[in-house]
Amino acid sequence: KEQYNEIQCVMSVARRQAAQGVMGTYAGLEDSLQLFKDDIAITFPELKLFHEGSPLEQSLRDVVEIHLFYQKNHPYGYIQGTSFIVAMFLLYMDEFGSFVSLESLFHSHPFGSFLRGVQTQKRFDFFGELLAHNLPLVAQHLKSLKISPDMYIRHWFGTFFTKILTAELAIRVFDNFLLDGEIFLYQCALGVLSLLSAKIQSLNQSSCRSLLCAPIHDLDETALFSAISSIKVSKAKFQKLQQNLKEEANSK
Repeated sequence: KEQYNEIQCVMSVARRQAAQGVMGTYAGLEDSLQLFKDDIAITFPELKLFHEGSPLEQSLRDVVEIHLFYQKNHPYGYIQGTSFIVAMFLLYMDEFGSFVSLESLFHSHPFGSFLRGVQTQKRFDFFGELLAHNLPLVAQHLKSLKISPDMYIRHWFGTFFTKILTAELAIRVFDNFLLDGEIFLYQCALGVLSLLSAKIQSLNQSSCRSLLCAPIHDLDETALFSAISSIKVSKAKFQKLQQNLKEEANSK
């Protein structure tokens, strides 16, 4: 908490300097701050809690900017979608609790490496295998369109589906991730694709890519979780993936 308060003081000074046209401590964070600014406008707009002038806008800005100051020496900067994750935390806890939860997720949770933009390809490959096994027709069609998992899974997993699902549904997905771990994200992605399968197989490349990256606000919650429950993911293969990721991280 003491370090958090210190960073908060530094950020307050930096904001005053920036208002006067002096980047000061913000120097080097310009690109990250612009990405964050772009994200705020699309962070759960239906809740009307986080956009400019809304009740939790300042809290969202504070937590994300403190996060940026806290890890300023790390190379990844602001990862698009982080505002959505912070917003979910802020719905249930104060700013400090949200900050601690965010840092734990990024740096202590096994899935943190994906959120930081590393150890992604093995996960994409694993999802590709699951897709081919569970939804072979969808997998075949996407392959024919040259749409690989990294073109949409990065977007889905990196925001815990908050960019494509309604806030209510995304929060339930996130709760299940916290309970069941990373394996649930693969199940959820396959569940979403299974509900979209007929539409996907009728689209060309451009339309299909647009579908997979756009908000999907007409998914029925009961139908989605029923689809998720029908998805089979080998725990042995998933544990092997986790072991490979762990060995890769330890070798660096």
